[in-house]
Amino acid sequence: MAGKNNKTAAKKVPKKTGPNEKIPEPEVNFKGIIKAMCFGICIAFIFIFCLINGYFDKFLIKEKADINIADSSATVSVTNTKTIPVNLPPKITPTAKSVPKSTNVKSANEPGYKVSGGQTSTGEKGWIKEVVTPGDGKNFPKKGDVVVMHYVGKLTNGKVFDSSRQRGQPFRSVIGVGRLIKGWDEGIPTMSLGESAILSIQPEYGYGARGAGASIPPNSELIFEVELLEIVPK
Repeated sequence: MAGKNNKTAAKKVPKKTGPNEKIPEPEVNFKGIIKAMCFGICIAFIFIFCLINGYFDKFLIKEKADINIADSSATVSVTNTKTIPVNLPPKITPTAKSVPKSTNVKSANEPGYKVSGGQTSTGEKGWIKEVVTPGDGKNFPKKGDVVVMHYVGKLTNGKVFDSSRQRGQPFRSVIGVGRLIKGWDEGIPTMSLGESAILSIQPEYGYGARGAGASIPPNSELIFEVELLEIVPK
């Protein structure tokens, strides 16, 4: 026990600092600071040297590509590659529309000339006249005039249902006052004296749904070969 007490008494007890005594300042390691500064300067110098000489280019700079989108050629050019066209809308150059030239235009007093009139409930022309032999081009029948004509009436299947030529006597009637079918009242006044024509008439401008006896069935389209022989003014 006495040995232990001697060892305890031999230990140094830190001296307590009084309120008016200065606290001892720690010693500064100037050598360590100078070494650290020298080491930092060396590292900075090495970094700047490598940066100036391009040793870091492959890490810091990506592969270059020359892209030209806003130029007039509107293409993308990549280094060491072919030119790739950019899919931009094509330039639209306005061009004047060419008016198709009319071909085979015929005058009113020429074979093949066609004129039509009227309109059916289905939107078709009520009648169509095609000139076969031109007339004098001057004298046309007017409403109330008497016309003297030869005609041959056919159905669309070619069957003849009436013919003044077969009777050997021209047909005479007042035109334009409702005595004849509508197709005749409107179509015959377009013929000039001496003209021969083909007059195609839709059912609504012919005999309609009632037909005409056994020879003309209901709703039949009629085709007349007509020749204007004489016009007797009213």
